[in-house]
Amino acid sequence: MENKDLQEEFEELMSLFLFGETELKENKRLNEIIALHPEFEKRYNNYVKMQMGLKQHKLVLEQILSESSKPSPKIRLL
Repeated sequence: MENKDLQEEFEELMSLFLFGETELKENKRLNEIIALHPEFEKRYNNYVKMQMGLKQHKLVLEQILSESSKPSPKIRLL
């Protein structure tokens, strides 16, 4: 039962962390959980990698959209 409570606490703290809404106390608790339980450290690393990938993906999509909205110099109107 305690592990399930710890898992729920980890998920809640990770959610706050990924949205940048954690305070010092919450960051400290998240680090405690990660340090004590290696399985949570793996999940933490996966969440962080996923979040970084999503941010990178968003930036690339925005870049593609901004480039595609610019008129192409190869197309000339008569």
